Amino acid sequence: MKKFLALMLALVMVFALAACGEEPAPSDESDAPSGESPAGEPVADNGSITYWSMWNSNEAQAQVIQEAAEAFKAETGITVNIEWRGRDINTQITAALESETEIDLFDDDFQRVAEQYNDHLLDLTSLVETNGYAEKVQPLFLEIAKDYSEGALYTIPYQLYTSGIVYSADAFEAAGVDPASIDSWDGLIAACAALKEAGYVPFALDGGGSPRYMYSYFLARLIGQDAVKELSMNGGWAESEGAKQAAEYIIELRDNGYVLDPIGTYPEGEYTLGYDETAMIILPDYVISEVINGTGTEIEWGFIPVPDLGGPEDETYANVGAQGFGIPAYSEKSEEAFQFIEFLTTGEWDAKLAEVSLHSPCDVSNETTGLVAMIQESISELTGYYDYQCGSNENPDIRLNTEVQGLFEGQYATADEFLAACDSRY
Repeated sequence: MKKFLALMLALVMVFALAACGEEPAPSDESDAPSGESPAGEPVADNGSITYWSMWNSNEAQAQVIQEAAEAFKAETGITVNIEWRGRDINTQITAALESETEIDLFDDDFQRVAEQYNDHLLDLTSLVETNGYAEKVQPLFLEIAKDYSEGALYTIPYQLYTSGIVYSADAFEAAGVDPASIDSWDGLIAACAALKEAGYVPFALDGGGSPRYMYSYFLARLIGQDAVKELSMNGGWAESEGAKQAAEYIIELRDNGYVLDPIGTYPEGEYTLGYDETAMIILPDYVISEVINGTGTEIEWGFIPVPDLGGPEDETYANVGAQGFGIPAYSEKSEEAFQFIEFLTTGEWDAKLAEVSLHSPCDVSNETTGLVAMIQESISELTGYYDYQCGSNENPDIRLNTEVQGLFEGQYATADEFLAACDSRY
């Protein structure tokens, strides 16, 4: 009788709880309420860090980072207070660092972080070593970051990009072009001929710098980046056989109708890819997101390196870049800030950032498919790197944009005329 009464009492309590609307315990780790660990255990409040972000709050990357911050708090108890500063962060951060504004973490272009802000930043070498971080991520980018800072490590790169020939796979298929055949200048010209025959202008161009980028890439392939930097600083273009050969390559493309004419403004020139008018462009891979966002195109994309042109640096060299995190030297939350950096640049959240940005993941163990897999494979095969514009930006006072664009537009009939115009600037 006592057992029966106990059983009835237990049943009454169960129904009473149900009538009060008590929620069942989460059945999946991802359903854990805020303030609890994935296992459902309460997480202690472990303070907060302040993060100035280069993203705008409505951007896809920002949305992933915000979600990651919430997951980070649920796992660690550390709150990440994010201030969305946008691209203007590069006009704000130096003064903020000098005045020791309460910032524990920020991001910007990784070269700028390493070179321009490093007097105010923490060398992250010890944190990287302590956490075994270098074994988890693409090694080349950490080495580049150290190169920018003479061996110290002031920035952790993320959202990695590379550069080369970005192409419309639909256009290549329509023209019967095998991307693997573009492994030399002759292979590139043959592909251009087939694309033109199929109704495409082979190369898109815009007035935002892509003509000089293309010329500089060919030049670096022929003579190496260090020699390009020497020309940029001191002139001597008319005496450089490589500079003449690169100009003759552009003239060959121009005279055969293989480049967009007239050159479009930026970004309309590159949008011709999305409108199925042109087939390829030589730029960093972020041009794909720009075209997708600007045109709504649904074409299939592909990526291959700029081919070897017989110089000292072959297709295993490319202009690469990234965004980069920095931690102010005065921050009292450097370990927590680095913990959040690692949270974002490895595992699940690194994969999500790569997906929304169409960039290579940082984490070498993150598997990719399609276009991102092509980009990641290209990065993994690199043995060296080019700076932006492949060395032709070395002289801050002479860029030669006007002269190079004039070469593409037919202002100079011969390579010699073009080179003389370049030298006249010195």
